[in-house]
Amino acid sequence: MISTTQDLHTFFSALLGGELLPPPLLAEMRKPYGKLGYGLGLFVQDLGTDSGGTASTTTAAHRGATGR
Repeated sequence: MISTTQDLHTFFSALLGGELLPPPLLAEMRKPYGKLGYGLGLFVQDLGTDSGGTASTTTAAHRGATGR
């Protein structure tokens, strides 16, 4: 997939804002399962105030519950 950060923002804003899925399905998708917190298509993680990091390469799009 080739995309821009603006494309990702637009997609995740629509997805998590309830524009693409019915509310019950979105709630199920956002519900973390297991120790690692994988949702149905999402990785659910509380980043707190300091997300830290590890010595690896990752591409991720983060969006908090408040939309930021």
